[in-house]
Amino acid sequence: TISQAKYYNIGIDDIDRAQDHPDVMAEATSFAGYAVGLTMDQYYAGFYTDAVSLIGNSGSFVVVSVPLLANIGAGNTLYDYLVVMGQKLNEQAVPKTNRWAVLPPWGTSQLKMDPRFTGYNTDAGRATIMSGKLDASGGTALESYVGMIDGCSIYESLNAAHLGGTIGVAGSQDVVLMGHKWAITKAEGLSETEAYRHPNYFSDNLKSLVLYGAKTV
Repeated sequence: TISQAKYYNIGIDDIDRAQDHPDVMAEATSFAGYAVGLTMDQYYAGFYTDAVSLIGNSGSFVVVSVPLLANIGAGNTLYDYLVVMGQKLNEQAVPKTNRWAVLPPWGTSQLKMDPRFTGYNTDAGRATIMSGKLDASGGTALESYVGMIDGCSIYESLNAAHLGGTIGVAGSQDVVLMGHKWAITKAEGLSETEAYRHPNYFSDNLKSLVLYGAKTV
């Protein structure tokens, strides 16, 4: 169902354009496109509520322990929980290829402190931690990609649903979502961009409209 819409309208006054600002429209258009993509991504992130298996919920959040050598494999670090989430996908007969997980930035920091994650994702011939990419072999060059756990590609996103507390500190209540590319689909019903002269002002304008929708399948 095409149920969502995002619209923007940018105007650059002729006076600004005449005073050596030729790139204002290009920069404004770039930012507007980013804002549209951000809005769409936040909408898709909201589909975490359709998850079949839950580890913790709004009434009983999982408390994640900072990884230490003393608690490796104890079952309460983020790495441990991601492995269990993979188990839940196995129990739902989800294909083992093309799996993905999305976590907030603090989650990436916790994985970087876990030797099980950094050790696997920095094997010979792969990118090092200092390069900013833990694993260059995952078949993607996306800045959000951080590595793999148990065959699942791990991504970082600011749009991982935040439900409560202060973002990024102890007590932050966030959703870490794992799934498969077959799990959700999206569609765009219309994507139009049009340049025009404003009828009442001396300005060049650009407007755009995107209609879209998504569904857990």
